[in-house]
Parts: sequence; C-alpha cells; structure tokens
Amino acid sequence: ADTKHTVDLARHAQSIGAAGVGAISPYYNKYDEDTVFTHFQELIQAVDIPVFLYNNPAASGYTISTNLLVRLAKVGLAGIKDSTFDIVNYYHSQLALKDFPEMNLISGTEAIFVAAFDAGAQAAVTGLGNVYPDLMAELYQNYLSGDRKILMKTQEKALVVRQITKYGPTIPTCHAILKLRGVDCGYPRLPFKPVSTEIEQRVKSSLEALDLL
Repeated sequence: ADTKHTVDLARHAQSIGAAGVGAISPYYNKYDEDTVFTHFQELIQAVDIPVFLYNNPAASGYTISTNLLVRLAKVGLAGIKDSTFDIVNYYHSQLALKDFPEMNLISGTEAIFVAAFDAGAQAAVTGLGNVYPDLMAELYQNYLSGDRKILMKTQEKALVVRQITKYGPTIPTCHAILKLRGVDCGYPRLPFKPVSTEIEQRVKSSLEALDLL
C-alpha cells in the first residue's frame, strides 16, 4: 500500500494499455488526511491515464472525507468508487463536487443501487456483477426506463441474490454460483476454501426459486 509500489503498478498498467487505474487508500498503518492526499497526488501526477479512488473503509480502515475528495479533484482525480454503503455520504459527495462536473461518482455496491443513482452516481461497479452481470445490466436499464415499479422489483431481486451470496463466505459462495451457472472458475485461493455441499445445494435451491438457474 506504499506510494512507490502503487505508482509502479499504475505505470505498468498504463504501459500495457490500461484506460485508467483505480487505487484504494493506503491501509494497515493509520494515515492523516495530508498523507493520503500526497499519496494520491503522487499517483495522479505519475501517469497520463485517469486515476480513480476506491473508497472502501471496511478494507482500508480509512474513510475519504468530502474535503479530501475536493482537494484531489483539484489536482486531477477522475472519480471515486464509493463502497461506504452510506447514502448520506453520496449526497454530501455530490454536493461537494458540484464545481467538478467532470468527476465521476461511482457506486461500489448493488445494495443501494437505486438510491445511489438518485443521489448522483453516474455508474456502478458491483460485487454481484461478478456472478450476475445480466441482472446488473437489467437493473441499470430499468433505472433508465423510469418505471419505478419495475425498477424496485429488480432492486429487491438483486438484494435477495446478494443475501444468497452470503450463505457462506462471499467469495467461495460466488465461485459456487458461477459453477452452477456453467462457468467453471476453479477454486478460491487460500485461505478461502470451497463451500460445503450443503451450502452449495442451499444456494442452488434459492437461485432456482428465483428462476436464476
């Protein structure tokens, strides 16, 4: 999570043709706002492709404040993927970025997809998209259609599927779902282990009940 390795990886991504890079804030150690700002400023200045910030306090232990977001917007940050699960934070971010229309506010979860877009999100990168990209595309298209009744039914369906992915540890359960969908992606890497036969059968039954298998 140090700046040098982050910059090196970003430069490598650019060198092989990446259209942009996303980076989580430095983790493990506790950093103040100025330190986090310098980290991302160095990253932004090191490459010629757009840099997106991944705000995931559950993983990094650090929450990106609206003040820091504005400071980074001023030095060229392209956008933020927000996985705080905090809809109030979306509204505050949208308000803080009103003078930066080029900034992309991206939802990091399907759990509050509709609310996030209502609050100003322009895109979503969802965990559920790893196993049901078709359902996520349907959710987005239903949002664009303007039919709130159909939209909310799709949002509710996504929430139910989200809960199914938590029948066991999320990543191994998603591996099991992909296998059930005909995508054999092997086993999750250690320390994760494949889910039990019982959990896989429970997942299968629940997805069949939703006509998703």
